[in-house]
Amino acid sequence: MRWLGAGVLVAVLVGVLAAPGFAQSADFPTKRWFVVETLNGADVRDKALTFFADTASSDGTSVPTATGSGGCNTWRASYEIKAPDQFKLGDIASTKKMCPERLAMMMEGYYLLAMVKIARWRMDAAALVLTGDQTTMRLTPQAQP
Repeated sequence: MRWLGAGVLVAVLVGVLAAPGFAQSADFPTKRWFVVETLNGADVRDKALTFFADTASSDGTSVPTATGSGGCNTWRASYEIKAPDQFKLGDIASTKKMCPERLAMMMEGYYLLAMVKIARWRMDAAALVLTGDQTTMRLTPQAQP
């Protein structure tokens, strides 16, 4: 009976550790601002594309929320870490300002489309690397914008 009890305990612990909410580990960089350095190999540091993840939303709920700038408009979405390296954004809400530069609007659309495709994350030294279906972003830490 003692072995069966230990087996049940191990099974429960494995189930808890694999649960979606538990994977919100300290490894994922929260409460830090990042600027997108490269997007699919293109240098976009001068485009003001930013990313910030928090463990709670601004309204005080415990829903993890990501936010940032697309270069002109700000965006916000819930996110989920399903496993140690899996990342998924929820529906993205964005402000709808018209930007004076058409190129800025195009870059913003490209960035938000890329964010929807993100499926995995990893750290490379201080840089956050987000990858997904034909999408790779390298983000570097920055001071709060």
